Amino acid sequence: MAATSAAATDNELVITRVFDAPCGVVFEAWTDPKHLVNWWGPFGFTTTVKEIDVRPGGVWRLVMHGPDGRDYHNRIIFLEIIRPSLLVFKHEPEPGAEPSTHETTVRFEPEGPRTRLTMRMRFDSAAERERIVKTYKADTGAEQTLQRLADHLSTNVKKTVTVTRVFNAPRELVWKVWTNPKHVANWWGPHRFTNPVCEWDPQVNGKIYIEMQGPDGSTHPMNGTFVEAVPPERISFIASVPGPDGNVKFQVQNTATFVERPDGKTLLTVEAKVISTTDEGLVNLAGMEMGWTESLERVETEVKTLWK
Repeated sequence: MAATSAAATDNELVITRVFDAPCGVVFEAWTDPKHLVNWWGPFGFTTTVKEIDVRPGGVWRLVMHGPDGRDYHNRIIFLEIIRPSLLVFKHEPEPGAEPSTHETTVRFEPEGPRTRLTMRMRFDSAAERERIVKTYKADTGAEQTLQRLADHLSTNVKKTVTVTRVFNAPRELVWKVWTNPKHVANWWGPHRFTNPVCEWDPQVNGKIYIEMQGPDGSTHPMNGTFVEAVPPERISFIASVPGPDGNVKFQVQNTATFVERPDGKTLLTVEAKVISTTDEGLVNLAGMEMGWTESLERVETEVKTLWK
């Protein structure tokens, strides 16, 4: 969705855009220098991040390199941070830089699996706002910057993982392995993980609770709710993983489709779509594709025990 701009007051510039990524992912792109250098600034600009300390009172120093070879030095002070929903910071010019000071508030609001971002830039006066817009085309530059962010997110941040596998068994049997909790307990999770607790009620609004145990003895609980169940064709559920504080670390909607092939084999496709995530959850989600790949390998082992 394209960015839209409007002046809420005479001394403000407001830009909004909806990104096809959850709030935690978009917030991370705003605060991690490995992401920032790939999208910050209008078309044709590159950016060097000198330092960034993402906390109230922390300093963010960067240099924007224009396509004409000119460098634009920026010094920013963080005023307020609420992860992953709010950033407030103030531009304070470096010595010799453009003598313009303004405060920026960036809000990240969830819209399902997407994020509505609102960036509000407040200048000292209406005249200063008009000068910056006229001299530096700040409105166009902000819109182009958010377009670059959208492009970066779409090409560099995985929000959906799709894994497929063919099983040498009829669809009804593969469906059974997916819907009977005794079988699910044998294959859920990566290799070497076990599931001492596996509550799995595969019907619409049916509940899921799994305690997955790692090879080191650590426990990884997961809650979930089934949102679709069409035997033996498709099943979908939302999985929620809590963090140490009990709050949800991330949510993923997993949809499995079962297609019976003419040769009697079954094609299984699993689509895992991130709904929401925290910064901590991003670390776990980096292994989502590998986790599902290994789970389906374990599904195959379970299927072979039943289909001989």
